Amino acid sequence: MQKLGLGRTVVVVVPGYPDAIRIVRQSDLVATVPGSCFGSTSAGDHAITAGLESFELPLPIPQFKISAMWHPRMDADPAHRWLRDTVMSACRAAYARR
Repeated sequence: MQKLGLGRTVVVVVPGYPDAIRIVRQSDLVATVPGSCFGSTSAGDHAITAGLESFELPLPIPQFKISAMWHPRMDADPAHRWLRDTVMSACRAAYARR
């Protein structure tokens, strides 16, 4: 944005995207959140975006890294390994389209 001579005023910082979406729904503020926060087009996900409009950012943004952390004692736990693999596969599939 600076290269375009544009700026922004940060009014609030929240711990998570759901909080940002809730605040935007109840105010005249704007939030920048990943498109994945809006879910799919199924009826259950529509409640997340009800009353909101969204659009792709009109400027390039840097890529970001998605990381996971866990205690080393969980490395060999089969259920924990399954969960990690499932989450990593879902993230790879979601962000491979970008």
